[in-house]
Amino acid sequence: MVKYHFVYIIIGERAILKNNNSGSMKKKTLELTEREIEVLKLVILGYSNNEIGKKLFITNHTVKAHLTQIYKKLGVTNRTSAAIKAKDELFFIKT
Repeated sequence: MVKYHFVYIIIGERAILKNNNSGSMKKKTLELTEREIEVLKLVILGYSNNEIGKKLFITNHTVKAHLTQIYKKLGVTNRTSAAIKAKDELFFIKT
């Protein structure tokens, strides 16, 4: 049975997906903007859309737009799945 290991590393505005399959390493880039990373971090901390908007000085509509893009890029459909996937598979690294 072949096992797949995925690691996302977020560096600045970029997330690098490393796929380790049978010893070979392939890289695929997952683009997340700096603002999407900020929103995602607050979602992981349990902030509501209104709280995220206030903290980042953006409207509720803008928060929802960022979340829509985050869900699309992570391949999930809701904030709980995004938070779980991010906590399990994403490493946030300051550059």
